[in-house]
Amino acid sequence: LKHTTATSSWGFIVYGPTGVVPQVRLDALEDVGAGFYIGGGGVRSVVAPSLCRIGGNVDISSNALVDLQLPALSEVGGTFTISSNNALTTLDLTGMTSLGGPTGAGNLSINSNPLLTSVALPNLAGSVQYIQLHYNTGLTTIDFRSLEQITTAGIPSLSLIHISEP
Repeated sequence: LKHTTATSSWGFIVYGPTGVVPQVRLDALEDVGAGFYIGGGGVRSVVAPSLCRIGGNVDISSNALVDLQLPALSEVGGTFTISSNNALTTLDLTGMTSLGGPTGAGNLSINSNPLLTSVALPNLAGSVQYIQLHYNTGLTTIDFRSLEQITTAGIPSLSLIHISEP
C-alpha cells in the first residue's frame, strides 16, 4: 500500500476494540489523500517510515499506543490530534514541516498522554493556528525551533509562551 484516496474525510482508519495489536507497520505507505485515524483500540505501535503527506486531519486517540513513528511525515493538510493515549512514550514527528496546508490554518493538539516526555517538531516552519499541549504530565522537552508564527483568534503573532504545571 503506497497511496490511499478517499471519497470521505478519512483515507486510513484503524478503529474499534481490536484486542492488542502489537504493531501497525506501514513501510511502503507514502501518501494518504484524506484523513488518518487510529482510535479506540489496542494498537501499541504505529510505524510508517515512508509516509510523507496526509491530506486531511490526523486523529490518534484513546489507544494503548506506546510508540508513534512518522519520521518522514512532512505535510498534514488539516489538524493533528494525539490524545488520551495513556501509555504513549515515543513520538517521532521530526520531519513535519507544514501543518494546515498553504494557509497554515492547522492546529496541533497533544493532550492527556501522561507518559510522553518529548514533543519535538524542529522542522515545523511557517505558521499554525494554534498549538495545544496539556495534561501531558511527563513532558520535559518541547521543540518548535523553526516555527515562525502562531495565529489564533485574530492575534497575528505570539511572542510569549507560558508553560505551567497542572
